[in-house]
Amino acid sequence: MQDFSDLILQDMGADYTIELGTLLGMGYETDEKLHLSAPYYPIFNEQHRPGLNRKIIMHYLMREISVETPQAFVLLLGRKMNEIMPYYNKLYESELLKYDPFITTEIWQTSDTNNTSESSGKSDSSQDSNTQSTSENKAVSKNSAMTFNSEFPQTRIDDFRKYATNASQTDSEGTTDSTTTQHGSSHSDTIATTQFQHQNDTGKSNVHTSGFSGSRNALLNELRSTFLNIDMMVVNELEELFMQTWGTGDSMTNTPIPPYASMVGAIFGRI
Repeated sequence: MQDFSDLILQDMGADYTIELGTLLGMGYETDEKLHLSAPYYPIFNEQHRPGLNRKIIMHYLMREISVETPQAFVLLLGRKMNEIMPYYNKLYESELLKYDPFITTEIWQTSDTNNTSESSGKSDSSQDSNTQSTSENKAVSKNSAMTFNSEFPQTRIDDFRKYATNASQTDSEGTTDSTTTQHGSSHSDTIATTQFQHQNDTGKSNVHTSGFSGSRNALLNELRSTFLNIDMMVVNELEELFMQTWGTGDSMTNTPIPPYASMVGAIFGRI
């Protein structure tokens, strides 16, 4: 629980309603009673809540609330914070992003590869060859030769065997047979078998490319234009919960007298 007791102000005699600092002294001195605690509005980081709440109280400490009763004011304050903070929480979170203002181009590329291939097969081949050749040769030759001498007159003699002085006759006959037979056979078998083949390729690659283009001064000025005072943006959103007029200051004294004290004095003075 956050306590604002150190910010309590004495009643300065507000012109219209009551100042926030005086409201703290009426029992609304904690964030829970002012509807500024966690059940009433969300915030991106609870550690930032005390600082933001204190800025709100300090900024409007001497301002008069715009409604007649404290109960209505704290109700409107918690409701307003609950309505605006979802948007401002996004702004707070965006302020937490870290980046290099001088990089205008940045590309990240990540690739994963996973290739799988499987194959199986079987092949058989068989070859038979058979050759056969037969050749036959047959040759028959007959030769006859006759020589004779005759002392008879050179006239034909029909039968030289009877009248020739000497004679010779040679007769020859021959037969030649040849047979050639050739047989040949060949056989070849080829078997190629691949029962199973598996291949798996896995790879990963990261590529980072960054750089900038243009003037660094222009980039710096662009960065400065994004600076935000988000706390004060939230504080200014609550302006409608307070009076838009300023007090006259006519009742200001060195020692302010609370209104109830004057009433008590008037009552007892009459007795």
